[in-house]
Amino acid sequence: MKILYVEDELAKSIPYIIRLFSKYLRQEGIQKLELLQTDENDGNSLSEEIKAIVEETDLVEVEYRFSGALDKIMNAYQKYALFIVDRNLVESEYYPEEIKEVDPDYTQIEYDDYFECEGDYLFCKLALAGRADIMKKFYYLTPHSYKQRDINIPEAAKALIDMNKFMANNFIEKNNEKGFKRLQKLVNNVKLLDVRNENRHYLKILKDNIDEESAQRFLLMLHNKDSNKKETVTDNLELLGNILKKILTEAAKRLNAPPSCWDNRNRLIIKNFLWRLTRDETDGRISYKFDTNSLLRGFLYTLYGITSDLSLREKSAAYQPTANTVNSLLYALKDIILWFGKICERWKVEDEKLKVKN
Repeated sequence: MKILYVEDELAKSIPYIIRLFSKYLRQEGIQKLELLQTDENDGNSLSEEIKAIVEETDLVEVEYRFSGALDKIMNAYQKYALFIVDRNLVESEYYPEEIKEVDPDYTQIEYDDYFECEGDYLFCKLALAGRADIMKKFYYLTPHSYKQRDINIPEAAKALIDMNKFMANNFIEKNNEKGFKRLQKLVNNVKLLDVRNENRHYLKILKDNIDEESAQRFLLMLHNKDSNKKETVTDNLELLGNILKKILTEAAKRLNAPPSCWDNRNRLIIKNFLWRLTRDETDGRISYKFDTNSLLRGFLYTLYGITSDLSLREKSAAYQPTANTVNSLLYALKDIILWFGKICERWKVEDEKLKVKN
C-alpha cells in the first residue's frame, strides 16, 4: 500500500511536500528537493524531477496531471492507503479527449462541470464505485475553506457518506497549520506504510525479479503475520509456499537448471532443484553451490517441507500451526529473498540466454 499525492503545482509545493513526507523522504531526498526550489527548468520537466524524487521512497506516488490521477484511481485504487488530492488540477493543462481515453464516461459536459474542481471528479469516481473508504482515505487540499454548497458532488455520491462530517474532517487548507499537522499525523501513522518502509529491500527484490503482485502479497502477509486466526495462518502458509516456489523457479531459470529439475509441463520440481543446489551431482555428497550453505539449506528445506504439508491445513486434533509458525518461516524467507537478490545480480538474461555478469 502507498499514498497517492495529486498536485498540479509541484514546483510551488516543494516546501509543503518536504514537510508532509519528511518521514519517508530521508535526508538525501529532502536535499534533492531543496535544490530544485531554485531550478529554472520548465514546469513539466521540474514536475517530473520532483515526482521521481518523491517516488524513490517507494511509499508515495505522485501525479500532477488529471489524466494520470484518474487512471490510478480507476484502475489501481487498491494500491493506496491514502489519497491526498488538490481540488483544482487545471494548472496542468488537459483536454476532454485526453480524459475520455481514461474514462469513457467523461464528456464535454463533465469537462464543463468539473473544470477547476477536478478533485471532485476523482472523489466521485471513488465514492460511486465503492472503491475505497472515502471517510478514512480521501483528503482534499484546498487554498481556503469550502462550504458544502461549493462542492460539485452528485447527490448519489453524497448519500454514501456523512457529508457534513466529511467536510469537517477531510478538507485540509494548505495554509492552515492545524490542518497540516492533522494531515501529517495521518501520513505518519499509516501502519502499512511503516511495514513497507521497514521491508522495502525485500519488496524491491520481489518486484524487480518476480512481479508486483508477489511484492504486494508479501507486504500483506507482513501486515497480517501476527494473526492467530486459523484462516489467516492457513493463507499465510500458502502464500509463503507460493513465493518460495516463484523464487526458486526464477532462480532455476537463471542458473540453467538441468532437465531433471523440470516436469513435462516445464514446471520446477522443487525437491530436485534443492538437491542440485546443495549436493554433488556425481556422488550425492553435501556440496554447496551458487552461494548456498548449511544455513540456506536448512531454511529452504524447512520452508518447503512445512508449506507443502497439506495436513497442516486440515482439521486435526494434532498440534496446528500458529502465528509463531508463520513468523519463524517468514524470517527464513527473508534470508532466502536476500540470497535470491544476489543470484539475480550475478545472473541475468541476455539475448534470451542466461549468462554470468562480467
